[in-house]
Amino acid sequence: MARRGSPDTPAAWAVACALLVLVPWFGLADDAVDEGDPSGAPARLDAWEKELDAVYARLLEFVNFEKGQSVDFKFDRVRSLLSALGNPEAASPCLHVAGSKGKGSVSTMLARILEASGRKTGLYTSPHLIDFSERISRAGDALGDGFLLSAWDRLGPLVDGKRADEWPGGMEPTFFELATVLGFLSFVEAGMDAAVYE
Repeated sequence: MARRGSPDTPAAWAVACALLVLVPWFGLADDAVDEGDPSGAPARLDAWEKELDAVYARLLEFVNFEKGQSVDFKFDRVRSLLSALGNPEAASPCLHVAGSKGKGSVSTMLARILEASGRKTGLYTSPHLIDFSERISRAGDALGDGFLLSAWDRLGPLVDGKRADEWPGGMEPTFFELATVLGFLSFVEAGMDAAVYE
C-alpha cells in the first residue's frame, strides 16, 4: 500500500520522475511566454474542417499499421522527409513517452505541466478517437485554425506523385510516419516552445 501523498501507480511515478528532469531542462522558473493565438487568422472552422478531412483522407492512402496492414519499419523514409523539410523535429525540446500502458495519460500530464509553466507545448498522440486533429494538439486542446493545413502545404508536395521506388528502401512512407512528420511541422508552424510525443 502506498504512503499518503506518494505516487501509487506506474503513471504517477513516471510523472514524478519526469518532473525531476523537466524543472531544470525546460527552465520552468523562466518567464512565461505569450499565451495569445499565434495564428492571427480569422475563424474559418467549416473550411478548415473540410480541408483537414481531405488531408486525413490523403494520409489514409498510405499503409496504416494501426489498421493491421504490414510494413517494413525503417527510419530512412522519415529521415529523408525530415531532411528535406529542414529537420522540424529538432526545432524545440521534446519528451518522447514510450511503453505499453499509460503513454497517452502520461504524455497529456507532461504537456499540461509544461503548458502550466508558461511553455506553449505541442502534444502528439495516437490513435485519435473522433477527429484526426486530436493527434496533433496544444497540450490536448485544439492547435488552432490552419497550422495543420499549413504544415501539409509543406509536406504534401514532397509526397504527392512520388512512386514507391523513388523513396529510400523502395517503399512509400506509412500513414503513421507521415502523421508524425505532420505533427513536427505543425508544432513549428504554431511556434511551440516544447513538445511531448507519445
